[in-house]
Amino acid sequence: MERVKFNKTEYELVTNGLQLTEQGGKIIFQPGEAGFEAVEADVRAAKTITVLDDAEEHLLVRSDLVYAGRLTKDTAHEAGTVMIAEFRTPDVREQLAAVEAKLAYVAMMTDVEMEV
Repeated sequence: MERVKFNKTEYELVTNGLQLTEQGGKIIFQPGEAGFEAVEADVRAAKTITVLDDAEEHLLVRSDLVYAGRLTKDTAHEAGTVMIAEFRTPDVREQLAAVEAKLAYVAMMTDVEMEV
């Protein structure tokens, strides 16, 4: 069975649980013993989404998506209890904030004064 990995935490994907496009989408997985809050923390902190097969081979790695702020627990799914996490591409404000943070870091490390 395929697994999805958010940073270092792995969860089992359900059949057809990977529903991603270039713009984002959903990932449906079984939370195992993890509670809602723990799963939400993993998904919220995810910098990369990795899909692994049974042999631990990488099938997909995405680092271009961010958590869309929607996590749903479905107890009536055919696979039992599942979590549905939604992802999207970052908007321009988020991209700009990331670039500004990198610039501030470079300025600090090189001791360069930046005008605001």
